[in-house]
Amino acid sequence: MDVFKRALDFNVKGTETVQVRTAVGGLVTMASACLCFLLLVSELVAYSRVEVVNHMTVDSTPPSLETAVPINFHITFPLVPCKDISFDAESTRGEAVVHLAAQDVRKTPATDRESSLKAPQGQTGCTVEGTLFTGKVAGEFRINLGEDLPLHLAPMVAVDSKTNYTAHKIHHFSVGERKDRKSYPLDGLETIPDGEGHYLYNLRIIPTVEQFLYGTSEQNYEFAFQESLHKGLRLSPGMTALTLTAPGIHFFYDFYPVMVEYTHQRTPFLQFVTQVFAVVGGIFTMSNILDSILYQSARAMKKLA
Repeated sequence: MDVFKRALDFNVKGTETVQVRTAVGGLVTMASACLCFLLLVSELVAYSRVEVVNHMTVDSTPPSLETAVPINFHITFPLVPCKDISFDAESTRGEAVVHLAAQDVRKTPATDRESSLKAPQGQTGCTVEGTLFTGKVAGEFRINLGEDLPLHLAPMVAVDSKTNYTAHKIHHFSVGERKDRKSYPLDGLETIPDGEGHYLYNLRIIPTVEQFLYGTSEQNYEFAFQESLHKGLRLSPGMTALTLTAPGIHFFYDFYPVMVEYTHQRTPFLQFVTQVFAVVGGIFTMSNILDSILYQSARAMKKLA
């Protein structure tokens, strides 16, 4: 039985009497061990790293007026007192279901640290912070620094460009649930427009879904924006009435019919084990070949000498 087992052994061993140990072989072994350690550590780091892969797909969720999507804002107007700031919001489809509850908005006097633009002596600016809830349809959200008046009720008067009431700093603006680990494109943006009018932010909102490891997921929103200053006249929603625009900030937003999926991925465990064995086996084989080449070369050089 032992003879049969020995016949199946492909790992042929040498005896101590025919083995030769050399200093060069020791150096090759130490170098191979160091290289093996570094490669194994790199494989372990690669296995523990989570990669986020994203791709776009069609958003199959139908637009809904009932879906409550929060829009969070925190903005400072350094030249406008709180009593002169009002809010207005509406959707461009169906009834005006956009709502901005009074208790959801906080107006506090602005401090000198909240903006680089200082209010004139004896005046105080205003910081507004709150949450707007909107349906998943296009809409408009306005922060008015005064009141829009129809043309037949308001004379055509020039706005004093030296006042610059529209100057503002956006501390935070996000769509969906606010996440501290995310960055938002409007955060920290301070704008001092060249003239008066309403400052427009045109937002393109994209739904997102993030697939984490172990099957959990999270839905949220991202957005891109374009900004511009519109002076004087504007058409009201529906293009039915022309108004004389008071200074203010207007946010127009629309939802893209696509969705971005972020998938968290990690190297499978079996693939990690395969790569570990490949590293160990490959280095062991190459070290034997290198040691053999060096040993045979040394012996040949001795014979020639």
